[in-house]
Amino acid sequence: MPDDDPRLFLYRDCIFSCVPQDGPGGMFIVQVGYLSGPYGESKDLPEDAKSYSSEAEARRQGERKAMLWVHDKMDEKRGQ
Repeated sequence: MPDDDPRLFLYRDCIFSCVPQDGPGGMFIVQVGYLSGPYGESKDLPEDAKSYSSEAEARRQGERKAMLWVHDKMDEKRGQ
């Protein structure tokens, strides 16, 4: 569960992996994956073209990306 692994992130019944990685020029990128929840099979979220100055910043942005993805999915469900 997310408490056991700092790379995992729980938001609105969805579990994501959020892994900062070394990027170009000493910067960091983040890989975000949807692992489980009410929105189908697991998948990697589209990669960002952005780089971040620290691992912590990359992780925060990855978590933000995951939250926005959930809200987009909720909006899609409401629109059906």
